[in-house]
Amino acid sequence: MMGQLPNTDLMFVDIDNVGSAAAATQHLIALGHRRIALITNAQLTYTATMDRLTGYRQALESACLAYDEALVEFGDFTPPSGAVAMNRLLQLSPRPTAVFVASDTVALGALQAIRAAA
Repeated sequence: MMGQLPNTDLMFVDIDNVGSAAAATQHLIALGHRRIALITNAQLTYTATMDRLTGYRQALESACLAYDEALVEFGDFTPPSGAVAMNRLLQLSPRPTAVFVASDTVALGALQAIRAAA
């Protein structure tokens, strides 16, 4: 099975979602960002989504940065969901200085929203 199903003992193949999300967030922190948003790949019912949120939170905690629910939006595997999520984040005051998007497909929509707002 590709990816893990919650609460099962089935064999699976997957990436290190926690470690990868932490590394991406740590990279943004190393660049000097302190208000980092997250757009997930899907809802929290997906194991990968929960793991990526966990990695994001671990990186923030390691850098003594507070977790802020207002900086977290949920995608649904599509570019339009990334655009909707990014538009919500762009309405925040202050805005995030960086965004970790946990899916390349969702990131396409987030980029479209950023370009449209520029």
